[in-house]
Amino acid sequence: MLHGKALVTVAALLLLVIPFTVYAATDAVINGTEQSQVTTVLSSQGAESTDGDDFESDMIILSDTEQSVTSLLSSHMSLQESQAVVKDESGSIVVEDEDYVRVGIFIEGEAKSKYVIRSDTGFEYGYSDDVYFTKVGETDTSSVTIQSSGSNTVQIYDASGKFIYEFEEKNGSALAIRACGYATLTPTSPRKSSSVYYDYEGYFEFPRVSTSSGSAMRLINVVELETYVLCVLPCEIGSYAPIEAMKAQTLCIRSIVMSPDMNKKHDDCNICSDTDCQAYYGTYNLDITKEASVKRYNNLVSAVEDTKGEYLVYVGNDKYYGTIVQAAYHSNSGGSTVSAKSFWGVSNQPYNAAVRIPEEVDYYNWGAAVVKLEEIYAATKMSDFTESTTSWKKEIASLGMIASVEILELEKNSDHVIKLAIRDVNGKEVILDRGTYIYYFIHRVILNCETYYKDTQVTILSSTNFTWTPIDSSAVDLRLQTSEGSTVVPSDEPVTVVTADGEVTYEIPGETVVITSDGQEKVDLTVDAEGYKLVGKGWSHCVGMGQKTAETLADLGFKYDEILHRFFTDIEIFNMEDTGYEFSYDS
Repeated sequence: MLHGKALVTVAALLLLVIPFTVYAATDAVINGTEQSQVTTVLSSQGAESTDGDDFESDMIILSDTEQSVTSLLSSHMSLQESQAVVKDESGSIVVEDEDYVRVGIFIEGEAKSKYVIRSDTGFEYGYSDDVYFTKVGETDTSSVTIQSSGSNTVQIYDASGKFIYEFEEKNGSALAIRACGYATLTPTSPRKSSSVYYDYEGYFEFPRVSTSSGSAMRLINVVELETYVLCVLPCEIGSYAPIEAMKAQTLCIRSIVMSPDMNKKHDDCNICSDTDCQAYYGTYNLDITKEASVKRYNNLVSAVEDTKGEYLVYVGNDKYYGTIVQAAYHSNSGGSTVSAKSFWGVSNQPYNAAVRIPEEVDYYNWGAAVVKLEEIYAATKMSDFTESTTSWKKEIASLGMIASVEILELEKNSDHVIKLAIRDVNGKEVILDRGTYIYYFIHRVILNCETYYKDTQVTILSSTNFTWTPIDSSAVDLRLQTSEGSTVVPSDEPVTVVTADGEVTYEIPGETVVITSDGQEKVDLTVDAEGYKLVGKGWSHCVGMGQKTAETLADLGFKYDEILHRFFTDIEIFNMEDTGYEFSYDS
């Protein structure tokens, strides 16, 4: 999890209803001297030091179902502040009382054979073993090139191409560099544009990985946790959001990086920098906000500082009790969210349940006036399906000319589609029974649809919150020919016809009357279904907290904790910084 792993082990953190007592044992080497049997007792009365003799006798033992918040913190996380330890070449140690997180910079691919890093203050170089940064030397060059060489070695060259240092990986260690004076580091890749680069605080690791093209390195940014949260905040919710919405977002960001599911996603880092995890572009968005508006910048800083150490913890009455939640978030959902179980097919996130948010009125609208059957068929023949090895995508690719698409099931307490049937003219049927599959399929259909529309600048807007209506009299717009030309009357508006007897209003759909030489004749305008009318709301997966909706709730006077409780089920806010915290659980 966090940098500084195994420095602190929490034995017990959460009791039911009553105040808690926690014991944390720490072993570390400070200035070359081994410090053992150092135990900290944290209770509702405060914190004090004790020796190891009393540790066992007073330890609280919890049952399996009561295994506290630490069941997901793991030994990497301390109750208060883990100690990021930096050693120099003399063996001296500097203990920094902050939590660190390892972020994989995967914006332009997961691994490269060469990286160029710039710094205005020169570089310190050495290695990291996932706990310590050990300094070996330093150079005043303006940039360094990190080059993968051989089967397990990495080399550093200065700006002129002169060799500086070679590191041989072993026992899980990796080459590491940081800017002298704790200044920022600037990789030439990834970058915002040809002239705008991202700056990063902390230091970089370069663990080697095997790729199809040979050996390469990942770029890992080891950065202080709260700095990471501050940098992600403007990337995800922006700097114009109300402060309470910002605070709600910080808890989502912080909880996600500490959630057990996220830390299983990547082998050599806690989280990645892509939107697949959380958008992280170093200090870029923070810097441009500060240049544009000190007020908005200060709001970002306040949102992080005011919630420092706070996490969302699941307190439902099941086996996941006590886990830090993977607090998913999205742009907006159209008035209701979808559960993680229905969308991703996961059963270990009961807190990400479907909820209705009637206050959500500011959401994206999208759809298509007519989705033709041939357009649906064209979508099934895209390379996304025909060249895929995934079973459900292969099934989609095997369909013949499309005969029908039907919504079979909506999420309970929600408007989101969770089961969709696609049938071809040969009788073959494919059932999509997961939100991710439905979202992906509808997205590809939209790419082939001529009448697709959206009310925002986002390139392609879609979600699983949509209606899918066969084109008949209830969906077809009526075109009237008059002496002044033709005009289109939408199907949801009444039609007024002027006759010799005066004005007559007709509802469309409904019976339609045509005036003929024989008098009035009722006709049926229903047509054979050759396509569908698609009306969608919201954007993205729509699991967890809607960011635009959080802003609406904040504008209505909701505090950040109230906002979070509207979106997440059976959760409480737990403050790691508060040693006097009293946690209770209502069964």
